Amino acid sequence: MPVTPSELTWWPLQAALAWVFTRDDALTGELALTRVHTTVEKAIDWYEENAHRSVARLFQEADDAWLELQQAIANGSIRASGVSFDQDDEGAGRPHRGGQIKRLPPTIMGNLILAYDETNELLLRPAKWAFSGGRWYCRVSIHRQDLIENFPSGTSHIRRSFEQSRAHRRDLVERALCALYPNGLPQGLTEERRFQDVNQWIRENGEPKGVSKSTVRRAVKNLREGSKLR
Repeated sequence: MPVTPSELTWWPLQAALAWVFTRDDALTGELALTRVHTTVEKAIDWYEENAHRSVARLFQEADDAWLELQQAIANGSIRASGVSFDQDDEGAGRPHRGGQIKRLPPTIMGNLILAYDETNELLLRPAKWAFSGGRWYCRVSIHRQDLIENFPSGTSHIRRSFEQSRAHRRDLVERALCALYPNGLPQGLTEERRFQDVNQWIRENGEPKGVSKSTVRRAVKNLREGSKLR
């Protein structure tokens, strides 16, 4: 019978980060059962569908999740393993990534940050790495039971913060649409033009970063369903 995520002793790093950030069983399970570690795309798909924000933010929030996970590993609460290799500016470390998986000492964790290679594999690298040299880690895995005990089911405060921000941005978009098109969307108005108009209004009214097209589309749908926009 197929193995389930809960039967695995170790979860790959991307699954552990997904759990810390989302507490989403489906996403974490999919990432945990993937045989290879090149699964950032799956996290991006989830993020676009559920967070409705710029994909660029995914990497910032992955870093936020890593900071929490990193602290728990560094204090010995969570076990981590991986393969170490020496990286240089020519990528000479790659052939050694098939090395032996070993327990990662908690004492090294404070100096490591997330990195992504050309295949989108999640790696750990020295924070002060400057183009060559340094001990990197690939095929990083996190002890599942340790992870669950330290980050129990529920809504993570990281996810809660972006949900609050999402509600604020959605409200701004709906206000922008009502202000810009009080008589309904003009005939022939393109999605691109609408997106540009809404973002300009939003930037002028307290949200300098703007919003995504999907957020605008969702706001239009919500307003139409509530008969507030034609």
